[in-house]
Amino acid sequence: MSQLSTSSHSPEVDLYAHRHRALLKKYLEIHKKEISKLPELEKIIRDWPKPAPVSKPEVFSSVKAVGDEAPVPVVGIIGAGSAGLYTAMILQSLGIAYKILEASDRVGGRLFTYHFPGSDQPEHKYDYYDVGAMRFPDTPFMKRTFDLLRNRNLGVDLIDYYFKSDNTFRCYNGISYSTDPAGKDPFRVKDYISANFRELEGVNKFLDWVLDEPRQLFVKNDITTATELLFKNYDSYSTRSWVAHKEPKLTTSDILWLETIDKSTGWYDRALTETVLESVAFSWPGDTSGKPIDWYCFDGGSSVLPEKMAASLKTPVQFGSKVTAISEWEQGTVRVTYVKNGQQESELFTSVICTTPLPRLSFMDLSNTAIITANYPQWSGIRQLRYGPSIKIAIRFKTPWWETLDTGKIVGGQSYTDFPIRTVVYPSYPPDKTKTKPRSPVLIVSYCWTADAERLSALIRPGGKADPSLIPLVLRDLSAVHKVSYKFLTDRFDNTPENYHAWSWIQDPLTAGAFAFFGPGEYSDPMYPKLRAPAARGKLFFAGEALSACHAWVAGALNSTWFAINSYLTLAYEKDPSEENKKNLDNFHINWGTSEAWDDDSTFVEEDKDHFDQELRLGLSLYAKNPTTGPLPPKPV
Repeated sequence: MSQLSTSSHSPEVDLYAHRHRALLKKYLEIHKKEISKLPELEKIIRDWPKPAPVSKPEVFSSVKAVGDEAPVPVVGIIGAGSAGLYTAMILQSLGIAYKILEASDRVGGRLFTYHFPGSDQPEHKYDYYDVGAMRFPDTPFMKRTFDLLRNRNLGVDLIDYYFKSDNTFRCYNGISYSTDPAGKDPFRVKDYISANFRELEGVNKFLDWVLDEPRQLFVKNDITTATELLFKNYDSYSTRSWVAHKEPKLTTSDILWLETIDKSTGWYDRALTETVLESVAFSWPGDTSGKPIDWYCFDGGSSVLPEKMAASLKTPVQFGSKVTAISEWEQGTVRVTYVKNGQQESELFTSVICTTPLPRLSFMDLSNTAIITANYPQWSGIRQLRYGPSIKIAIRFKTPWWETLDTGKIVGGQSYTDFPIRTVVYPSYPPDKTKTKPRSPVLIVSYCWTADAERLSALIRPGGKADPSLIPLVLRDLSAVHKVSYKFLTDRFDNTPENYHAWSWIQDPLTAGAFAFFGPGEYSDPMYPKLRAPAARGKLFFAGEALSACHAWVAGALNSTWFAINSYLTLAYEKDPSEENKKNLDNFHINWGTSEAWDDDSTFVEEDKDHFDQELRLGLSLYAKNPTTGPLPPKPV
């Protein structure tokens, strides 16, 4: 994530829940006339062509049948990241059978901790780093995440994460400071940058000013109105175009310099509404009566969470199963085709919840789900939505030398530079409230996003390996940032592949990107709600951070899971209003929340229910208009 404000206060409301409501309300208002003509959910389902009878239950490899009894429903889950595992936990709590197909050999997806060789020894316990998500703010929009951590008997240990620290560095134009730089042009950019922005203080003041207009919406209006006005008036802007609009006298060089200090190269192409909401979520305008934001990480790394989730499941994850196709089947089920051990296999499920990142989903053959013919906005959204690139490079040094620098001890926090490594992240572990014990010797020597990540990706190889030129480049930049010699670093580093690790999420074939990156207008476009619509006439559901109003966070993946399961259980009840299906739906709401964001604001309970019903009916109606099942694939071998 970008350089967030962490010393201010968080509002006691879930801002992203209000974003979701605002966008959904706008979408439903656009289709108001169409919705008014739609039948009730039960009738939409009833009028679909009846599936052919199950003549040979034995073909249902994942729809269990005993003798002449009816098949027992099994829900297929594609992906064992946080969304997939959360799906399984919920279904298990309801007594619903499931099976998880995971392409890799581990759980977690983008929750991924790399442990250096030997870290199984007690003295090297903290020789690791988080390749993916690494820090978790305890804010209202993270409610579902912290419920999972604290209330589901997983036994995870959280420790303080130090987002900021004393004595970290700012290094631009080859000039590095470990304290606030003095002078009117500390980085010697006067021939390139306007006078107001040559000092960091001037940059920060301008950035506060340029966002003040949209931020003031949340001071002058209630949060619902403010969110609606934000998307109505500002969603057509990128952050870059808004900066240019607010201050037309700025040169392109000025804007690029602001972006360099503030975020990463190309970050200002993101939607302005994204920037504003992130700003408000972590630094509420005006009133600061709320509590300061506490940040946490996992003792043992973020992989601890998915590993504990998987351990709580009674049905083990099936690893090494790369899904290549999803198809409707003639008996009212969904056929999932995957490759395992070099062999193509297929299984049938009564329903499927797919939690893979959208780029990976686009690689699958979805032609027999009617997505392309019935819901082109859904298909185009799967193809078009950008996923931001992100890379991390970590080095295990002989000692945590950054704690003994002459410029001052560094414990946690980050340093920033315009060198290719861009951001250096210092470890916050092992846990020590007094900050007196040495930290881990593993340093994230580079954490990049957007165009910066794309460039370094060229030097990153599969499996955590690196081009021979990468580590020398990193050490060169690292020495310049910390004002130490290159030899100082090489003396403290055993340069072998066992002591470094590099990862590019955009090069990972199972993700093809790090997180959803919405451009101007993309969130309020029909892309957002139509991406979430069930496909295959109510048998294929989607979940993942990109399908949430709180994307790029684990909370978004969990919230989207709630929506997918609520859709699945609602349709199951509408198809068969049995006591068991009613009980499942009721228990789901009691134990896992009554709304997607789980903000439990009674003001919106009925509105949320009504909006959910309309969104579901509108999405399903597209498939009801295209009832023809595609050509049937061959039977499973």
